Amino acid sequence: MNVPNQEYLIQRARSGDALAFETLVKAFYPLILNFSYRLLGSRADAEDATQDVFVKAAKKLSSLRKPSVFSAWLYSIASSTCTDLIRKRSRQRVNEKHYSEACASEFDLPKNGSVWELVGRLPQALKDAVVLVYWEGVNHAHAATILNCAESTVSWRVHEAKKQLRGMLEECI
Repeated sequence: MNVPNQEYLIQRARSGDALAFETLVKAFYPLILNFSYRLLGSRADAEDATQDVFVKAAKKLSSLRKPSVFSAWLYSIASSTCTDLIRKRSRQRVNEKHYSEACASEFDLPKNGSVWELVGRLPQALKDAVVLVYWEGVNHAHAATILNCAESTVSWRVHEAKKQLRGMLEECI
């Protein structure tokens, strides 16, 4: 894409001129959005990725050596951003599967999404502990560090979550 005064706009943006960077974003946004959409297959994900691309571009603009390759540079950032999102989605699907299997075996249930729906009803503190321990696979000590509480508190929260989940399951039966 040929943007009038592109190199001048890039130099101004490097100097902190927000209006110059906004002009570049408006010019290249549709291209990066379409590229991201083709890679991700989801309009919402493509919009999120495109916003991330321009945030990264703003932060890294000083590292762009040749303003003439700005569009190629943006496409490179977009490709990396979309690849990261695809990897993240893949890890989430694997984690969801492991989480459902762990919860199902813990409560002697069929391996399906119904356990996750019940976990979603738990108070936030209990849900956080369960997700960290059963979904993310972290031990209670590490979960305590993440949640900024004592290890015994994590243990209690997991125990209380199991108790509440058992109660919910009994109501369903």
